[in-house]
Amino acid sequence: MTNFILFHKGDSLPEYIKICIEQIIKTQTNYKIFLLTNLKITNDWSAEIIDINQYDVPLNDISYYKNDPNPLWRTSLERLFYINAFIIFSSL
Repeated sequence: MTNFILFHKGDSLPEYIKICIEQIIKTQTNYKIFLLTNLKITNDWSAEIIDINQYDVPLNDISYYKNDPNPLWRTSLERLFYINAFIIFSSL
């Protein structure tokens, strides 16, 4: 079985994530989709919605990118911490 782990943190779910899930469903035969998000959304797909607020991720302890005006680095690092916490917690 193939596992797909998608992540989004924000105010609304972008259309590209919905399209990505639809494409996985269309093209894969043996899969499980996990969507890690802070949003409360209705699960219209065969994806398991995982609330990222259940994980204790030490984001406030990270000062490496604190003064960088580009949020890309902090966002990317945050995504990795949440995915790692999910994998450890779920024993994937």
